[in-house]
This record gives sequence, C-alpha cells and structure tokens, in this order.
Amino acid sequence: MKLTLTMLLAVGIVNTSVANLFSKADYESSLQTQELMGATLTILEQDGMWMKVECSQPYSGWVPALSVVTMDIDGLSQWTAAAKYIVTVPNETVYGKNNGKSDVICDLVAGDLLKQVQNKGKAVVRSGFAAVELPDGRLGWVNAGSLEDYDKWTGQNKKLSPEKKVEKAIAWAEKMKGIPYMWGGISTKGFDCSGLVLFCYRMAGVKVPRDASQQYKAGKDVQFHKYPDGTYNLTKLKRGDLVFFGNFLRITHVGIYLGDEKFIQSSHLVRVNSLNKNDGDCYENTDKIVKVCRIVE
Repeated sequence: MKLTLTMLLAVGIVNTSVANLFSKADYESSLQTQELMGATLTILEQDGMWMKVECSQPYSGWVPALSVVTMDIDGLSQWTAAAKYIVTVPNETVYGKNNGKSDVICDLVAGDLLKQVQNKGKAVVRSGFAAVELPDGRLGWVNAGSLEDYDKWTGQNKKLSPEKKVEKAIAWAEKMKGIPYMWGGISTKGFDCSGLVLFCYRMAGVKVPRDASQQYKAGKDVQFHKYPDGTYNLTKLKRGDLVFFGNFLRITHVGIYLGDEKFIQSSHLVRVNSLNKNDGDCYENTDKIVKVCRIVE
C-alpha cells in the first residue's frame, strides 16, 4: 500500500470485529456499509465519540470512535508489514488465556485480520490456541483451527482454478443460510444482497465491487431468455454467476446462481430460492431478472 501524507496524518485500523459506517454521527441514521477488523480507514474528521472515515470500498461514513485505533507512521508500517491471521470460520472469540474459558476480549467474524504473535519467527500456539495481537496492541488467544496464515491463505486462493473459486464462494454462501438481512451488512452479523456476494467471493480470494449497481458492470454478460409465459431459459448460466433483478433503469437486487434454476440470496434472510415461477419455493420477484454476469472464468 502506498502511504500518502494525508493517510499518515489521519489513518486508523478497524479494532472491533465489525465497524459500522453510518450516514451520520448517530445510531439512528442509516447504515451505509461495514468494514472488518484489520481494514485501513482514512479518518476525515472526529466529532466526540464519532469519526468520519473513508474506506476502500469506496464508501465514507461515521463510525463509533471505539471501533477504530488511530495509527502514526510507525504503527501503520508495523501493522502493514506484520505477519497476520485471517479468521476462516463464521464466528470466533478472542480469550484472555489459552483455554477458551477465560475472560472474553472481543468477538471475531470471518475475514477479520489479527497480528500473529511470534517467537523467533514462528507463530506462538499453545494447547490448540494461537497467540494474537489486536490492532490496538491487546494480546489474546484464539482457537488455532479458526485461523489461517493470511499470506498463505491469499496465495492458496490465487492458485485455485476458476471453478474451485466459485465453489469456495458458494460453500461460504451456504454456510450463511438463515442469517437475517441487514441493510449495509457485509459480515456474518448480517448481509444485504450485494454484501453477501462481496463477502462470499472475498472469502474465495476474488475482488468484487461493493454495490449491486457496481457488480452489475463488473463481469461478463451471460445470455438468458424470458419466455412469454414468464419462465426462463437459463441453460447458459453456470454456478457462481450473479443474477440481477430490477428494471433497465435501476438494479434493486442480486443473488448467486447455484444451478438447476436455484439461486442463493440475502432477502429477509440468506436463503435459497427457485427462479422458476412454477416452483413452490420461487423467489417472489423472479419475473424481474434484468441481467446475469460471470465474474470468475
């Protein structure tokens, strides 16, 4: 990451499992989006217990100041260069001791980043728990089976074939079934429709834009045909394709195609529905498909 003077003067790292970016410095305002622990934020201003920040999605909004730790140039450089873990289970906990029964330091969600505590260049692991350091320097212990070395994880994802990346993204989507819909959500605490797509493909090592209106333009068009009776010919779709709904003026919804006319989406909650209007589990807005795109090939 290239460091600019502005960033060095006003930069922060998300220090909680999830940082919520609101439209105003007020919990009653709308949730814009989320960022996960370890993400870098540019701090634009501060008003008491709130910070206005900009993240890489790109989005700006107000976060509770306790969700962010500010960094000077040395701290940011150390954080950027440090060996890290990524959380690879939906939810986890940081404990004060390596036994899973001690005081809780904080919660974690999939995709969070923590610094590895090392001794002579090797990660410290005791009794099945890995020693970690949070962005603000607090030390704790996490079940080692819930973590992967971030650099190795990134490298392994890059080596996956397109088909395996898609299957990994779909596997994550399947794990999320039943999680309630939340406008602005991109984490296991709650998803909006495009947030689910972003999260699942991110966990497969694929970069996807944040919003459905951006995702709409990101991939290669896949042909489909709508018959006069309202059913579709979806034979050219593949697993992992993104299915967009709305009208030709505005995209209102997106989901991930699973095959056999089924797709998974976050609508009220993360669920699987049919795209065939004659099926009992048909999505209520299936007649509004406007585009299908393939983002991995």
